[in-house]
Amino acid sequence: LQIILVDEVSQSIVLSAAITLVWVEPSVSWDPKQYGGIESLELEPGAFWAPTIYIPKTADNSVKVVPLTNTVQISYKSRVSTLIPIITTTLCNLDLTFFPFDTHECNIVFIESGMYNVTSLNLPPMGISAYFGTNAAWVLVSYVCNTQASHYQPIFDYIVCTVKMSRRSAFYVVNLIGPMAMTSLVTLVVFWLPAEGGEKMTFVVSMFLSSSVFYNYILEIMPRSMESPPRLNLLLVFNGLLIMLATAATAYVL
Repeated sequence: LQIILVDEVSQSIVLSAAITLVWVEPSVSWDPKQYGGIESLELEPGAFWAPTIYIPKTADNSVKVVPLTNTVQISYKSRVSTLIPIITTTLCNLDLTFFPFDTHECNIVFIESGMYNVTSLNLPPMGISAYFGTNAAWVLVSYVCNTQASHYQPIFDYIVCTVKMSRRSAFYVVNLIGPMAMTSLVTLVVFWLPAEGGEKMTFVVSMFLSSSVFYNYILEIMPRSMESPPRLNLLLVFNGLLIMLATAATAYVL
């Protein structure tokens, strides 16, 4: 599993994953001793029954069908297996209140077309392993799959995989929070400068211009969300008000 993209505006994530499907096909079995010790074969999935997996919760409000690969492997014990690589865009409720220290949980729902009950689905436990890819902006904390029952008739079971991820905050601390905090502290220096020298207004105007350029940079890297705006915006507003008050106070003194 790998996180490719997280879109805060559309409230969706793009994931790359590999699904392993294993089922039993009773109509296909043989004795390896009678066929030269052959224990497994690779066949086309259309030669016998194969499950159809759907992903109903996609970003474009459509139902995605997970396509089977060109071949599947079947053993002499009627065990059929295949590995399916997929890239899917899934809806996810992203709460950006604590940006850039935010953590999110996104659910991916898988439904089998046969709508089997829980006794027919065997879901082995999964955990973080070396097979999980890394992302420059996000850390994959956990990945857990569980079976759940529908609340509608007919009752069937489906699989919900919960992806927990946290944002890598070091970039934002160094390039966003740190400069904003230092700008606020430096702005306070204007109150210690003597008014007679004339440097006070020059200093305030320089701080105002530099802050305006810095705010444009902030708008480019800040996530955009109207449902849950980051609390970091309060620091932006405070910093802007502080510069305005410093400018007004300097103009009044002069």
